[in-house]
Amino acid sequence: MFQMGGVGPTMGQANVFLRYAPEKITCAIERAVSARRAACSKSMERQLAGQRVASPDPDHSIADIALWSWIAGYGWSGVSVDGLPQLKRWM
Repeated sequence: MFQMGGVGPTMGQANVFLRYAPEKITCAIERAVSARRAACSKSMERQLAGQRVASPDPDHSIADIALWSWIAGYGWSGVSVDGLPQLKRWM
């Protein structure tokens, strides 16, 4: 659910406003990128603090695969993962 309701929509907004919108609206880009970092990356950091993968399963699960496809594009989306060591490890 986190992938469909959090990571996907916020990453999609960051990509649209930063990469695809014909007019670059600074406040929309800043909001999308900061929302993505705050809502998704920091939530992932907390989740990963006590475990190796995103799901409670000790091995990678479909949740990890679905999340990774969005998270791995952080640089292209203009989002920084600096200060998120658990997220970097997971990637």
